[in-house]
Amino acid sequence: MKKLLLEGGVGGHLNHLYDNRQMTYNKMVSILKKASSGELVGTEKADGYNIFLGYRGGTARAARNKTDMQRGGMTMEELAAREFKGGEKVRQAYIRSFDAYQAALDSLSDQEKVAIFGPNGEVFYNTEIMGPAAAQLLNYDVDVLSIHHGGHKTYNKATDTVEVIDASANSKILDKVIDRFEQATAGKPFAVQRTAFITLKALDSDASLNVTISKLQKAGFGGTMTIEEYLEMKLVPAIDTALPYFDRRIKQEIIDRILNKEGKKGLAQITKGFPKEQKAVVSDLVLNQSKNLIKNAIWPIEEAIHEFAVDMLEGMESAYILDNERELKRLRDEVKAAIKQIAEYSGPGEEQAKDILLQQLQKLKHHNKINATIEGFVFEEDGVLYKFTGNYAPMNQLLGMFKYGRGKIPAIGGSKEETKELQEHEEDDLPQTPTATNVVPEPIVNEILDSIALFPGGFKPPHKGHFEAAAYLSNIRDIDQVYVIISPKARAEHGFSNRAEVTAEMSKELWDLYIAVNKDKIGVPIVATIGTGITPVSDAYDFMVKMNPGQTVTFAKGSKDKEDKRFDAAQAWSDKKGLGLNVRLINTPVFGGGISGTKMREMILEDEWESFADNLPLTKMEHIQHAWAIVTGQAPTMPQAQPALQETVFRMVEQAIDEVDNKYAICTASIGKTAKHGTERSKWSKAEEKRYEHCKEKVEESEKIDELSSVGGGSVQGSMMTGDGGGPFPGIDVQDENDKEKQKSKQKTNPTMLRKSGLVEDITVDEVLDYLLQNIGSNEHAN
Repeated sequence: MKKLLLEGGVGGHLNHLYDNRQMTYNKMVSILKKASSGELVGTEKADGYNIFLGYRGGTARAARNKTDMQRGGMTMEELAAREFKGGEKVRQAYIRSFDAYQAALDSLSDQEKVAIFGPNGEVFYNTEIMGPAAAQLLNYDVDVLSIHHGGHKTYNKATDTVEVIDASANSKILDKVIDRFEQATAGKPFAVQRTAFITLKALDSDASLNVTISKLQKAGFGGTMTIEEYLEMKLVPAIDTALPYFDRRIKQEIIDRILNKEGKKGLAQITKGFPKEQKAVVSDLVLNQSKNLIKNAIWPIEEAIHEFAVDMLEGMESAYILDNERELKRLRDEVKAAIKQIAEYSGPGEEQAKDILLQQLQKLKHHNKINATIEGFVFEEDGVLYKFTGNYAPMNQLLGMFKYGRGKIPAIGGSKEETKELQEHEEDDLPQTPTATNVVPEPIVNEILDSIALFPGGFKPPHKGHFEAAAYLSNIRDIDQVYVIISPKARAEHGFSNRAEVTAEMSKELWDLYIAVNKDKIGVPIVATIGTGITPVSDAYDFMVKMNPGQTVTFAKGSKDKEDKRFDAAQAWSDKKGLGLNVRLINTPVFGGGISGTKMREMILEDEWESFADNLPLTKMEHIQHAWAIVTGQAPTMPQAQPALQETVFRMVEQAIDEVDNKYAICTASIGKTAKHGTERSKWSKAEEKRYEHCKEKVEESEKIDELSSVGGGSVQGSMMTGDGGGPFPGIDVQDENDKEKQKSKQKTNPTMLRKSGLVEDITVDEVLDYLLQNIGSNEHAN
């Protein structure tokens, strides 16, 4: 009895081809060719409740988790005492199928039982409960307990783990006696049988195969290269970019750790002797970013295999459905109706429902793309079980939300009775043992939200940095949805009126606006929701209670939250509550210049709408006006068109000229008045002498401005109006020399010529600015 590289813990997922790190390109292509040519034999992947069946101590046993196997499995009494998420209907499906299984075992001799289950009852057979009593998405016509041909498991006491084993020898004995089970279970609602073998139908041409092979090669996967070698090849440049100054040996150790290679070093060993800052960088890379790095690396291969699998499964029919054509039509009609009603739905959770609809339609494309009545195809190659899956997942999620609701979304098309009888897929069908928490979580569909990010905050108001952080999270490949959790508390600047108060409702309206106009920057959906608790972080913890075991939740920590220990306790809190979640922390980069909500509220208070607009993730004026109206209740006061720089400068010069001319006239009159009292300057008083000197300066200043005006006007006429330069009218001599002299004379006597000409070169503007900076300020000070 040997162990196989098959899948994870009890009820774990079957491998896709790319999940096996030792799979080579040549082997993968060989399997694809066998599938395309109709040479691949396997079994239908069924849409039922997965359970592991065994025998020990003279009674039938059942197991759904490691704890069950550790103690030898559950008896009928123990199974009946368990609590089931799906309610009484699901409970009855388990009990009745297990009762049939006990009846089937009663037809065997003790020697046969030992040969099938092992001398110590160590073999547990991978089995599916199927039929109307266990209905989920597909409507099977008969109640069947189907024992699969692979994926059987045992508990290893030495390692305290559940392991997949090769039970082929034991299975041969089971195959010999399986016919007896039909008679033994004749009076039972469930039949007990082996899963039937089927051959995957050959494709009409090699077109899909060739496209898939081409995509694999384009990704850089080829020859004898394994998936692990491919991933390492893709990780090298990523690690080089993240850690450019690290030694090559250290980089390789980090890659080995990320890929979980045999003999890998631990983080403490890799970073021994490193400065604290470098340890933090490596730790973040390995613990927080590695999953995303691997997902990005494997994606081209994953996408190619998925598209090939969809083509392979087209037209396949379930062996457990009597009228597959009718069932296929039912599925299409239900999905079509669900799509229409979700699209038209308005009510609680409307935005979330529309986001989920959009996400699933991107996978499904159209309800007519539903082209098979099986969930998938399972096959064995070199002792390893693999699966091909098609468009079952998006169809399942759309109908699940439509019938049963999700989160704040009610059952859009399902009745209250149907909602109570919610049947959850595969591992979520587990009969639940009581835990330390009394909370009964509202189910969240796993295949849509296998991994979510929570971004809690005050957001009063949300600004560009907040949105860019959320968009950053939405583009991380292994995150399926981003939830922005808004604090319910309003905020205003102390000591001021509520003119600058920003409420949670305003914040949500702004978030919805940002999301709506920036869809090109968003990966997976971003959903903004208002919390109900004391703080946004406490609301995030409450959100975790609604999630299903095995899901991953990412807490997004901004620059201000790096030292916030409340985030760090999330995993421990989940474990204490028995939620079974995987918690990850991500420090988001600083976006938007690090502006605060307080500063944004001050801008609102001071009517600084332009500064406010500069810190929004919006560019169109209509959207900026909308945002301003949300926080103030009124549209911003638009500035009048500003005059050109040259016109503004020249107006300033004219004002200065007028001011100097005015002072010049006053001083001249003053001198004249003084002269009347005595023409001999030696007889002037000190005050009269000071006034005279001051006025003399004004006269000289006026002359300087006249000269500047002349220079400006002359340069304009010389460069823009004559034909002897590179002007706009080459070859045309507009003025003769006499005209130029007259114009020059006119400019000498008319200091406003600068403005009247309307034509000034850049060098003239520089001279004017230089004059203003050097003279006007000092003159004002002197006066």
